[in-house]
Amino acid sequence: MKIEDAALHDQAVKIAQPQLDALKKATNGFETIFIKSLMTEMEKGSKMFGSGTGSEIYQDLANQSLSESIGKRGTLGIGKMLYNQLSPRIIAQAEAQIKLHPKDAQQGNSKT
Repeated sequence: MKIEDAALHDQAVKIAQPQLDALKKATNGFETIFIKSLMTEMEKGSKMFGSGTGSEIYQDLANQSLSESIGKRGTLGIGKMLYNQLSPRIIAQAEAQIKLHPKDAQQGNSKT
């Protein structure tokens, strides 16, 4: 990698950081939703909280809490995999923006 390319990449990452942070949050959220869906399907045959009034609510709350905990840790790696797949596209867009508007990039302005 050339020095100019590395400098462009570093500048693009700096400009794209808010979008990268949002992507990280979204991909982790996707992993959480996937885990909750998986747990809900696995527990259809079992009644951990019984079958009385409100048991479905308690079951859903337990699934939500557990899936959020697992999702935040990235246990399955789905969020990380999605982030690694999508983040280069965001950085490439920022690099293209810098090439189109180099003066704006030097001043720290972003048109993305």
